[in-house]
Formats: sequence, C-alpha cells, structure tokens
Amino acid sequence: MAEKEIQPEQLRFTDTAGRPWDLKITLGLVNRLRKPKQPEAGPPIPPLDIPGLLNDGLKPLKKLLSDQFELMGWIWAIAAGQHPEVGLDDFAGSLDGDVLDAMANCFVNALADFSPPHRKILLVGLKMGKESQEKLVQTGTEKLLTMPDRLATVASQRMDRELDALMAELAGGSSTNGAPSPASIPETPSAPSP
Repeated sequence: MAEKEIQPEQLRFTDTAGRPWDLKITLGLVNRLRKPKQPEAGPPIPPLDIPGLLNDGLKPLKKLLSDQFELMGWIWAIAAGQHPEVGLDDFAGSLDGDVLDAMANCFVNALADFSPPHRKILLVGLKMGKESQEKLVQTGTEKLLTMPDRLATVASQRMDRELDALMAELAGGSSTNGAPSPASIPETPSAPSP
C-alpha cells in the first residue's frame, strides 16, 4: 500500500477570525521546543517533547489530543510567531469545536509528515476509526515482528543454496540429489589441540 504524501493544505487550519495557521514540524522546531526560551514575565514554558508523543503505542499523543487546553498550548508554541499581533487569549478565543477538530487533525498530519515511515502507519491509523486503527496497528506490528524471522528464512535459504553449490563443486557434481556422498568429501585436517 503506497502512502500518500501529506499536502500543504493538510498542515493548515483556520481559526474563527479567519487567520490561517500552518503547522510544519522540523528538527529545528523539535530542538527549540525541547529547550524553550523562557519569557521574562509570566509562567515558565515547559519543554515539549514532540518525538516522545509517538512512544508507548501513541499513548502520549492520544492523551494530548484528548486535552484541548494542552493541545492548544502545544499549537501555540509551534505557531505563535505566524501572527505576532495575536496573543494567547485571542488565539484561544478563536478556537471553537470545528476549529479544534481541524487543529487536532492538522497536528496529527504534521507529526506524520515529520515522522519516519514506520511511525507514519501508526499516525495514519490514529486518524481512522478505532476498529480500523487497531487492525492497522496489529498488521503493522505483526509485519515488524515477523521481519527478523523472514530475514532469517531468506538468509538460511541462501546459505543452503550456497552450501549445496559448494558441496556439489567439491564432489565434482556427482551426487544425484545435489548433495555429495560422504565418501566424496575430502577430509579436513583438524586444528591442533592447545
């Protein structure tokens, strides 16, 4: 299944005052939010760990999305510089139910756009219905968990073919089933005992 790329309009929401807000997550932004510049007055700004939202089966992200006030704070930290004339109270006052929903979807899209492919599948699942999400997460997890087994099987099959070819070469190709007879295998001198 080919993943669709996130389009720029999926990274934008518009508040009730008609102001567009773009959410683009970059490594520079992640670094800035981990160690935010503290204001001279007012409460301190806590560090925001964007990659940490994707840990523990997305539990931190789900918790954030269920708390509209905390989500608003994260969005404000990401996008406040886009409209310097707008204060936090004005921003909060321009968020109704539809805008909050669009803002949350936009934030998940921005995370997906920033995330490596193995995490994108989980974020795409987050936007789907719960049943579909659980199936998608289960399928993705099963694929990730079976990958070492599949790689080991492929490696084992290749080693078997290489060993068969080497044995046939050593035997001069005289075996009927591709494996040399024991008598045709030259003895290998054993290593001296210490």
